[in-house]
Amino acid sequence: CAKKTDYNTFDDSQYIESNQQYAYLNNSLNTQSSVVINANLIGTTIDTLSNDSLKIRLNTTKPSSTEVSGSIAVDNSLIGAYNTANNTNYVELPASSYALSNNSNLSIPKDSLVSSNAAILKINKTGLTLGTSYVLPIKISNVTGASASNNENTVYVVVNIPAANTASTAKANGYVQVMYVEVNYVNPLNAGSYYLTNSKIPYFDIVNLFAANIGFDNTLQKVVVTFNQNVTAILNNRAKYIVPLQKKGIKVCLSLLGDHQGVGFSNFTSYKAIDDFAQQVKSIVDQYQLDGIDLDDEYATYGINGQPRVNDSSLVLLVKRFREVMPNKIINYYYYSDAISIPRYSQWKGLTVGQYINYTYQGLYGVYSAPNVAGFTDKKRIGPFSVNVAVNQSATTLATRASTAKTAGYGVFMWYNLQSTVRDTWFGSVSNVFYGERVSHNGEIFNKDW
Repeated sequence: CAKKTDYNTFDDSQYIESNQQYAYLNNSLNTQSSVVINANLIGTTIDTLSNDSLKIRLNTTKPSSTEVSGSIAVDNSLIGAYNTANNTNYVELPASSYALSNNSNLSIPKDSLVSSNAAILKINKTGLTLGTSYVLPIKISNVTGASASNNENTVYVVVNIPAANTASTAKANGYVQVMYVEVNYVNPLNAGSYYLTNSKIPYFDIVNLFAANIGFDNTLQKVVVTFNQNVTAILNNRAKYIVPLQKKGIKVCLSLLGDHQGVGFSNFTSYKAIDDFAQQVKSIVDQYQLDGIDLDDEYATYGINGQPRVNDSSLVLLVKRFREVMPNKIINYYYYSDAISIPRYSQWKGLTVGQYINYTYQGLYGVYSAPNVAGFTDKKRIGPFSVNVAVNQSATTLATRASTAKTAGYGVFMWYNLQSTVRDTWFGSVSNVFYGERVSHNGEIFNKDW
């Protein structure tokens, strides 16, 4: 995966104090030097790409008194150094799989910051092999009117083609088990150690990595996604901590959580800001080849730090935009706290949150209460019970809760705070109700090792 984990627009602060003017490349996804494109498979066939078109423009760190120009071209000689620097082994993207057209010569008009024209990169599926990651370096050269940036003179376009994976956690009647993992303390690989005793199917269907944070960047004046060191360790080592779960058919999603900064899902005041945030999240999901996201509105603390209070349209429009930019990804909706658990905020002018999400469940541990999300009525995708695994539980009580949910037609059971301590008896008391068989543990216990 790419070296950088900052998904904001290009940060030119390092040049501000210099009298030198620098030219650099940026792209229509607003990432920095790396762009990640993922393929979606149907069986063993490449179906779609997460992005198949990219605009690349020339930028400058400050307006120039004269025109700034430069040309771009593919430079595959950079691949070896890129792989060494990023500990990757990407291979060259075949020439038959892309076309770079429409203005390889880019020009920034006088007194402007961005080129008036753009190069268009088109990616296609021709010649791509399953289980392979490719890279296409596009570099700027022949810059006039400014100096080429040493840091941002190349856009590396990474194209990930997953290996065919027929593993599945699908169980009888479609019942779903969701597990939150507090990655500050627990290794998520522990979720893959549980399976249904007879059928050998993994017990957990979805693992939510808890949690990335939502904050406000005062320099950029916008809402941003941030990672602490634990989330960073998991994502940057996806081959170790995420891929083994996915190979078992378990879907791995990233929780997005407020951080007491006055910003969250429910107080965006412009569609531009909504789109920017949705694109940030999409970039993260693509970068780390995640299966989706989980929306948790806790701890946003709306109305502080000069930030706006909750409004009627923000939540619906944001979830709608998430679905538009991530049509094939899971969107989980944690029905607890702040606006996300107030039904009137899940609908606006005929639009409903329920049109765009996959699952919803609540966080009132031990309390029976089905989420009430506008436009979402499929009980098989709703969880009326949740359990904190770190708190001592009665297997009999868990079985009763599962039976209550199943009898009422609900199909999701949510677990929070997976422990490294084996809990197969607790999980088995629920699985026996839903699937008619118990849960076993394969003996593998994974400690936090980052």
